[in-house]
Amino acid sequence: MVDSSGQDNKDTKKPPKKDSFEQHIDDVAEEMERLGKNAGKKIEQGMKQFGKEVEQAGKHFEHKADAFGKQWDTWWDTSFSFFGPVIITLIWLGILGLCLLFFQWSQGVIPLFSTLRVFLYNNIFLLGCAFLFLSYASYFHRRHHHSIRFISPVITAIGVAFVLWFMRHMFLIFDQYYPQLFFDVIGGLLWFAFPFIILLVLVIGYIGIAFSVMFGKETHIHYPSESEKTVEKETESIQPTHVEEERSYRHLYRSGNNRFIAGICGGIGEYIVIDPVVIRVLFIIGVFVSYGTLILLYLLLWVIIPRNPRHSWK
Repeated sequence: MVDSSGQDNKDTKKPPKKDSFEQHIDDVAEEMERLGKNAGKKIEQGMKQFGKEVEQAGKHFEHKADAFGKQWDTWWDTSFSFFGPVIITLIWLGILGLCLLFFQWSQGVIPLFSTLRVFLYNNIFLLGCAFLFLSYASYFHRRHHHSIRFISPVITAIGVAFVLWFMRHMFLIFDQYYPQLFFDVIGGLLWFAFPFIILLVLVIGYIGIAFSVMFGKETHIHYPSESEKTVEKETESIQPTHVEEERSYRHLYRSGNNRFIAGICGGIGEYIVIDPVVIRVLFIIGVFVSYGTLILLYLLLWVIIPRNPRHSWK
């Protein structure tokens, strides 16, 4: 039907009213949704705050550990001097002996320990020489860094070569008991990339030395003599001195301001005062030459090298 105004007369249908029970259910659902959103926001804020606190605690612990390490090195070097590395080597050999006893005791339960014990026992002299060499290398690096800087890349390369040799044998031993994990492939790639990794360590080391000689500042590490220590003790209440503060060598950190992944190449570039792009190009070339094995070294450096505490890591 059409009314006098010429417009269709349609019945307007209103939505049926909900009964009290359905309305109550809808109200409860809205309240639950609102509570869920509020709880989600609070949880998110709490997790962010927790993450910041953990990060701050990590930085604080890293700073304390670094300071303790410097104090420990200073005390150890001034107390035992040239014989300190020998004592450290004997301590490590003692720990190795305890490991051999443990492997012998548990080899019946875990056959892998029997093979590990044989390998460590047959190479205990080589391991002892490696411990002694690395201990003296660290000692001379701390006390006579300026004098041995031109052979420090060679020393580093020897240490890296020992680590790679040990890792390869570990992979081969584990492959005897867990062949499904492709330890033999990893060990083979590691051994194939061995010369390229050593060459890369030498190249980066001597490039860093060249740039430090041309553009860097001459640095020295000073250790007080007995007479100086006596004077320091007498004047400690007036003007305290700390040997660790006189160390002028720089620390190697991962760069937070110049990074793509973990800041390894950027940190090395900042340490040796060179454009990090050069380090990245050398690393990419090394990855292709070593069939990707150099990525394992990158992951290892990611674990070993700490963050730069003065950079932003957001």
